[in-house]
Amino acid sequence: MAVQRRSLSQIRDEIYRICGNFDTTGTGTDTPWRSDANLYRIINDYIQRLPLRASQVIQKDLPRRPIRFDMYKTVLASGGGVGAAQFVTGVGDSLIYFPTDLDEVISIYDTSNNEPLHPIQDVARWHKDLKERAPGPPEFYEHLGYITDSGSVWRRHARLYPSTDAAQTPSLELHYWRLPARMAGSSPTTEFPDIDPKYEMLAVKGPAREILQPNDPSFDRIDRDEKELLLDLVMSGRS
Repeated sequence: MAVQRRSLSQIRDEIYRICGNFDTTGTGTDTPWRSDANLYRIINDYIQRLPLRASQVIQKDLPRRPIRFDMYKTVLASGGGVGAAQFVTGVGDSLIYFPTDLDEVISIYDTSNNEPLHPIQDVARWHKDLKERAPGPPEFYEHLGYITDSGSVWRRHARLYPSTDAAQTPSLELHYWRLPARMAGSSPTTEFPDIDPKYEMLAVKGPAREILQPNDPSFDRIDRDEKELLLDLVMSGRS
């Protein structure tokens, strides 16, 4: 039997029902959020920050580090493309560019030399020898911040050490936790939230909780439903 899933249009209609039985045959102009496009943005925003929201509901004496979920664990090989979904390496280039959906690096593996790369920090202060070594196969990487690459894509990047030989292109494999994919809203009946089906109702309860006023008769029930789902989800996560 196929797994039951809720499309974006079904999620939208359920939020309409919870938040006031608005007319779902129009464009949403009679709602507090003024348009379906705005509602889709609220839904996408909520799903994208699920790790942070899940961290907020755990007890105060537990680590507040954002929780990661294996449903977003991804493996991606490097290549020369410049698209947002690419893990970009270039010939003779010591900089590598992560895909834009990167949440956190798990590991990087050099597939040419069958060796893992090790993360380091503050290279100029603690690893001066790496800066002075001759170019060669990568052994370490320093994770850096956001940068606009040559393809005008704003993404996070890293620098390889030792530096890359001018004739070589690093061949790497990235294991990482990604951010949930957004639903474009251009075809709501065939778009589905990027979440384990067991927790798909979070795409309804979470946004509805954010929309409802605290004095709304439905608020306490929706707040309780969301927290129960999040606590169950937290049990499957890793900090």
